[in-house]
Amino acid sequence: MRRNNARVNVQQATETPSQVSGIPRQLEGRMRRAGTELIRQAGVALGLHITCTVTAQVLLQRFYYVESLRKFSVVEIAMGAIFLASKITERPAKIRDIVGVFWTLVGTRRGEKAESLTEEVNIAIKRTILTESGAIYGERKNFELPYGQAMQYLQILGLAEEKEIAQKVWSYINDTMCTIVPCVEPAACIAVGCIYVAANEAGIRFPDRWWQVFDVDEEDIIYIATCVKSFYIEEKERKKHEQERRTPIELDELEEYLAEVSVKEHLDGA
Repeated sequence: MRRNNARVNVQQATETPSQVSGIPRQLEGRMRRAGTELIRQAGVALGLHITCTVTAQVLLQRFYYVESLRKFSVVEIAMGAIFLASKITERPAKIRDIVGVFWTLVGTRRGEKAESLTEEVNIAIKRTILTESGAIYGERKNFELPYGQAMQYLQILGLAEEKEIAQKVWSYINDTMCTIVPCVEPAACIAVGCIYVAANEAGIRFPDRWWQVFDVDEEDIIYIATCVKSFYIEEKERKKHEQERRTPIELDELEEYLAEVSVKEHLDGA
């Protein structure tokens, strides 16, 4: 199912606009993850429902398969994604609240004391959010979250009353939404993959090839299970790297970072 129903094709996944523009693959991965973490923190501060937050995370991931991180900053796209994702909820986040939360988060990340926003800066950021949300809008089409399907599948498998399993599945889906998986896998595959991981950890046995009932292939299960496990390893590495040097999330930070990397590579090769 993965190859036939992928939202992002193989070429897009292996040669992203950011990589074409000179951003190393590992740095791109850290920047994407920094963006999803920024959205998570903003979602908590804004009191958004988890489905709104993960929708914004997926919008950010998808966006950077069509545009480069050197052209659109992580902060701007994260704000635009939050604004756009919240518009489909009963209580959309107000632009002024999004601006205030991100202003505080970015300042804290830099180790700076949050200062009051001037009206001029406030207006400029609001315009940026509206512009970036427009750029992201196309990525909202044909998008489905796997939560509903996961709960339905647990019911079919007789696990709906197993609260610990259901909570693990929900947690794994949340974590998967921070990765590129939703860009390359349909919701049904993600739901079944997370159930597979949770059931294996709990020692629950299903009939052979049970996932075929849900029209999911084994290769998709293995891929998603691997991504779930890798997420925690990569997240630990990201946090360690973040302590050593802050991942760039703004355009000027990124250019400074790339310039320093270029100088270091030149000196090492001399």
